[in-house]
Amino acid sequence: MKIAFTQSGGFAGVIRRGTLDTSTMAPEEAAVLERLIAETQLTAGPSQRLSARGRDLEEYEITLEDEGSSTTVVRDASTLTPEGKALVGYLKKHARPGSPA
Repeated sequence: MKIAFTQSGGFAGVIRRGTLDTSTMAPEEAAVLERLIAETQLTAGPSQRLSARGRDLEEYEITLEDEGSSTTVVRDASTLTPEGKALVGYLKKHARPGSPA
């Protein structure tokens, strides 16, 4: 499974990106990431869920690629579930400064 992550927006407008591939990670780390993804249930509900009130909120774009299929979801800091916040926290640790797409 591959997961691509982009954090953008927020007050400072910082962009951070990261890509992880469970097939190249240590088995323990891959298991942690797969558990976080399963608990988050990213594919349940609409692909984009953003707050109408939060112009300066951080936005997170997460793309999952697994067994030939790809799913992209977009959430902001106010529309993440607690499980989603745990996943985003993990992904932020592996993200680096990036440039706009």
